Amino acid sequence: MIKSIAIVIIIVATIGVGWYLVSNFTPRNNVGIRIDGETKAATSEPVQDVVDGNRLSVTVDYAWDVKDKPSIRHHISLKKGQTAFDALIKAVGEENVEYRDLAGGSGVFIKSINGVVPSEGKFWLYKIGIFWQEVNADSYKAQEGDKIKFVISIPR
Repeated sequence: MIKSIAIVIIIVATIGVGWYLVSNFTPRNNVGIRIDGETKAATSEPVQDVVDGNRLSVTVDYAWDVKDKPSIRHHISLKKGQTAFDALIKAVGEENVEYRDLAGGSGVFIKSINGVVPSEGKFWLYKIGIFWQEVNADSYKAQEGDKIKFVISIPR
């Protein structure tokens, strides 16, 4: 019984490590390959550093909602203290983000990015690296090296 449990744990750990490597270390020119509903990203060119700032990447992934539109990864720099939402705005431009400021300081609700509105029951959510975030994008303070990914998904 204990050997069976140990074998299952080893298998699960191996799959988890493999998934992490596939999710975070794909080649930069890999466009249009879908894994688990997410699209591997094309990339924009890196930008110059800002003084007292953070370099990071922002990916917009349309998942399965837009089949012919690959995700795009933007390499940007932000001033310290700016948020994941600020990073999105800088990456795609404010004119390409439709959002609503929620009442009572509850944050922002992202309606569409680049004209794409999620299908019924799905929303624009974001994760840092492989971890889904539970705070609004305008509350999370971006850090040096963050890999911020906005993805159409069901609530977590």
